[in-house]
Amino acid sequence: MRTKDMDSRAKILEKKIKKSSLRADNIFEYEYLMKETRGLLPCHITEEGEDVCFEFDLTGMHPLSELKKEEMEYRLRFLQNFYEIYRIWTEYDLPLTEENIYYDRNYVPYIAFRDMKQLKKEDEEEYEFRNAYQELAVGILGNKYSYTQVRESGLMIAAKDKALGYILACKTTEEMYKEIGERAEQIHRENSEEKIRLDKRKYETGKKILAGILCVFILALFYMGYQTFVILPRDQAVIRASRAYTVQNYVECIDELQNMQTDQMDTYTKYILASSYARCEALEKTELENVLKNISIYSNEAELGYWIAIGRSDFTQAENYAKALSDDKLLIYSYMKELNYLEGNINMDGEEKQNRMNELGNAITEISSKYLEE
Repeated sequence: MRTKDMDSRAKILEKKIKKSSLRADNIFEYEYLMKETRGLLPCHITEEGEDVCFEFDLTGMHPLSELKKEEMEYRLRFLQNFYEIYRIWTEYDLPLTEENIYYDRNYVPYIAFRDMKQLKKEDEEEYEFRNAYQELAVGILGNKYSYTQVRESGLMIAAKDKALGYILACKTTEEMYKEIGERAEQIHRENSEEKIRLDKRKYETGKKILAGILCVFILALFYMGYQTFVILPRDQAVIRASRAYTVQNYVECIDELQNMQTDQMDTYTKYILASSYARCEALEKTELENVLKNISIYSNEAELGYWIAIGRSDFTQAENYAKALSDDKLLIYSYMKELNYLEGNINMDGEEKQNRMNELGNAITEISSKYLEE
């Protein structure tokens, strides 16, 4: 493991791991590990023979070893923020060693190396995270032992330290978060002046600043709500779909992504969805193999969009994609799929339905005759 300066602004941490030591073992799982996620350092992965090389961007980051030099208020702030790591703890395997944890100037923690998660029960996840959270708090807040010593020896090493009794007494991560927050607030009050005199001009300026902060706070609430109720569920659906695709559960992959529009998907997500839809079509083995040859993460957007549109019965869009690709076979297939759909549609107006079926039949005949003449 080594670091290198790319230029005056970027600092990269390199770490090589034997493939046999990783749970991740294919391009899709490497893509999952590289996915930009709050709480994880930006990462790039390359394969080098029997090794996998991880490159982490440490720009603006500080190693955990520097945190003990900070004032107690800032150490507590870091621990408050660390509570949010549980969100990704359940999705990734995160080694919480001292050299694998970093923080930024806002004391927000980031984890460097990660691997695919071995699924566990929810109560087991909660117990392991609470234990790791307590070890981290004892190592950072205590003066007698380093974090590494606490991890190696266990929490009992600090059992007689009365100053840390409130940490060791916590039964849940939520209780720890609350206790740490109260301590941080208490220290903040002690470090602040109780009374501040302001002249009238400063008071008016302060009110304007407060109004601006309030506006920013309201916008932040909207943003957090959008992230929590829109972006996060969408990202989790993509993660579940990726897992389903990896184990060849194509129906589940489709179900997880059914509420996402294609313009909300990245190329990899479109690829696994298009591939899943294609594999669920009633195609002969040879036909399916030919189709899958043209579906990859490097495929034309129209190629991926076509199979997603077919799977979602958006035949007009599928026909447009087929025309954009100048592929008569795909065009005929979309016509036939729509024709089959119309035949089973009992809710459509009879005349409108028959007219459309006639149009489709004529279009299929016209394209087919062109090849027969040749």
